[in-house]
Amino acid sequence: HDKNQKNLSAVLFLLFLLCFVVGDIVKFISNFSPANRIDFSGINKLNPFQGLMGQMVFYFLLGGILHKKREKLIQVRYTGILVALFAGLALLFGEWLVYSFRISDNWDSVFEGYSTVATVLMSIAVYLLALKLTRNMEGDTYPSKVINIVGRNTLGVYYIHWILGYIIVADLKKYIIYGGFFWNCVKAISIALVVSAFCNVVKRIPVIGKLL
Repeated sequence: HDKNQKNLSAVLFLLFLLCFVVGDIVKFISNFSPANRIDFSGINKLNPFQGLMGQMVFYFLLGGILHKKREKLIQVRYTGILVALFAGLALLFGEWLVYSFRISDNWDSVFEGYSTVATVLMSIAVYLLALKLTRNMEGDTYPSKVINIVGRNTLGVYYIHWILGYIIVADLKKYIIYGGFFWNCVKAISIALVVSAFCNVVKRIPVIGKLL
């Protein structure tokens, strides 16, 4: 609400600190502090917004603010957006390398990546990139259609990707190397596209379509 814009921004900033900045700091300290035998993860217990729900509240509020300011944000240059996107990619990839080396195993950059600043940076960059691409494309082009279909079905993607992910990804493990940063990127994009197309069809079914 316009009258509560400052309060909303303050809550958003607080959530960013508690859910992402603190999470990255605690994760780093827990892995690389000389006193790494101490479990610093207990610090997160002081966070009333800890876990996935706090992160989702942050993204829910962030999405509303970005959408409201879209006419100003569309003025951001492609250069700045791409720098932010690749900076986030490089940061998350770096975390994957470092933590995987530290634990001598494949660090889960998906579920562990939810609580990273890198993911926030990439999420904002992807939104701005999609916004500019759909506005700047002349005519009803194929890329613009794909972006719009995914954008209209984000709730459905959230619901269904869990089911599809467990079924398909479990089978794919038998044929390809599972895990890793780039594989997870390919997996995420593929599932988003497939589920969006599925949701687009389901939405045509009376009553059931309203759920998505």
